[in-house]
Amino acid sequence: MGGLGTTTLGLYNPKLLAAIAPLAGSSQGDEEQLALLKECGLPYYAATSSYDRMFNGPEGPITESAVNMLTFWTAANGIELPFDLDAYPLIGFAGDKYISDIANDEFGRQTWIFNNEAGEPRVAFSCVKGMIHALYPEYGPMVWNFMKHYSRDLATGEIIYNP
Repeated sequence: MGGLGTTTLGLYNPKLLAAIAPLAGSSQGDEEQLALLKECGLPYYAATSSYDRMFNGPEGPITESAVNMLTFWTAANGIELPFDLDAYPLIGFAGDKYISDIANDEFGRQTWIFNNEAGEPRVAFSCVKGMIHALYPEYGPMVWNFMKHYSRDLATGEIIYNP
């Protein structure tokens, strides 16, 4: 329940955080929470495995709830994300950047990064292929490599991106 707890903290207290990263599960909020997030922003990194409930089996495609989650969090960060499963058969979205690599010399990993209008990465979605639902140690460096670029100005509440 760590992924849900992380998401809940971000939905109810976004101004306290510079970014969140729910692992192996997530959700989205309601219209009121979306409006608040659009005002203050909250970079978001979701990591999952191909056996988690975000996919219809280990080879995909993405589930409807995962589509809703990505659509919500990209909208919360000022990104319009058109869904097209025919063009993008695994997750239904074209990322601004796509990375396919091997995590820890062990599992294949696919990552999609979505940028805001300023070209700053604000939402990332990673899938570790072939791994069971687990808190994978490699999630730590994956998440930190995304989150370390963000801070929040305590006076204005604005998200600051430092490449």
